Amino acid sequence: MLATAVLFIRPTDIIPGMEDFQLYLVLILACAVASAPVVLGQCGSQAIVAEPVSFCVIGVLCCASVSSLINLGPAAMVSDSFELSKQILYYLLVVGLIRSPRLLRTFLLGLGLTLAVAVLLAVAHFQGYISIPAYDAYRLDFETGQSVRVELGRMKGSGVYGDPNDFSLLTNLGMVLSLYGCSRSPSRPGKAAWLCLFGLSLLGLKLTQSRGGFLGALAAIGTLLVARHGLRRGVILAMLTLPLALSFAGDRQSELGLDGRETGQLRIQIWSDAMVVFKGAFVAGVGPNQTTEMIGKAVHNSFIQAYADLGFPGGTLFLGAFCLVLARLLRRPARAPGTVGAELESLRPYLVGAIAGFAVTMASTNQCYNVATYGMLALGVVYSNLLQGGHRPADERLRPRTVARLIFASLLLLSLINIYIRMMVNYV
Repeated sequence: MLATAVLFIRPTDIIPGMEDFQLYLVLILACAVASAPVVLGQCGSQAIVAEPVSFCVIGVLCCASVSSLINLGPAAMVSDSFELSKQILYYLLVVGLIRSPRLLRTFLLGLGLTLAVAVLLAVAHFQGYISIPAYDAYRLDFETGQSVRVELGRMKGSGVYGDPNDFSLLTNLGMVLSLYGCSRSPSRPGKAAWLCLFGLSLLGLKLTQSRGGFLGALAAIGTLLVARHGLRRGVILAMLTLPLALSFAGDRQSELGLDGRETGQLRIQIWSDAMVVFKGAFVAGVGPNQTTEMIGKAVHNSFIQAYADLGFPGGTLFLGAFCLVLARLLRRPARAPGTVGAELESLRPYLVGAIAGFAVTMASTNQCYNVATYGMLALGVVYSNLLQGGHRPADERLRPRTVARLIFASLLLLSLINIYIRMMVNYV
């Protein structure tokens, strides 16, 4: 929980003089040392075969290492492997340490409160109540070579969340977890407090003015409603909610901006450039984060970036991890007996909504190497393990059929991306 709080609140960015202190690294390594058997037990061949999501997650690290070695050399391979290994380590710790519904509930509620603090600090800074220099936006002045503060008119965080689109990942996750906290609170004051945190996250999303974040929020709430009320009632409720959501959204969020020089159209052009990079390095990619260097701009799509950076195998594994997790959560597996099953079933709509919204928001952000991305995958695996008592059914183990399905899903997504880009790109 401490490592997770540091991950999202980022106190070293807020407290003067701590900018160079790697507090998260210290905490996660201490947790790993104390839980070494838990981590190592998931890295054996039998454990990986039993959990295809872990196969995909560890496979992404392997693809990144190979791509770095081929394109950048041994030194870059060691550096990139070390950075990505921290994300994999967090995934393995979450999967290994959350072993009961009570621990999962505690972790999710604690995460909800952590995100509320992160959003509150950003909102307070954006509105001028406090001053956190790390939350300011800067640009490079090419005449002086100095960084100059600029007014974006859009709220952002710091570090890996120093972009409004990236920060919307936190606001969306905070909204879903606040609704979960409200559903679990036994008292009216508790429910009211969680609803206030929901409103705070909603305000934070509006202040980011992120189109991708807004689409992610719609996906999260829509998926939550369908998972909780069934397909027919869920779709009806989602359609009734849509006009209210559009009325609340800012002008930028409710417009696609696909014409001329609008950011929506520029984003599609970037995707097109990234796909050209991918086609030129289909097998091994160009190396972690190298697509951004080659096209001169952030890709703003985690899935396309994974394909271009890591090649078809790496992109397939990255996409496959989310496909496997969402497929398990959406198909309503057999319910565990007693109160454990009831508690897990009540959690399922919120968890599937959170992961679906996170995945949709990633289509406009660069988060394929972020710790939070692998944490979301880990929560899906934890839920599935608890529901099935730690015994993975034969049809959910790693088999040739599983690999074939992931390849098919990968080819389908690439085809849809290419069709969309050809239909919508406009360089005029």
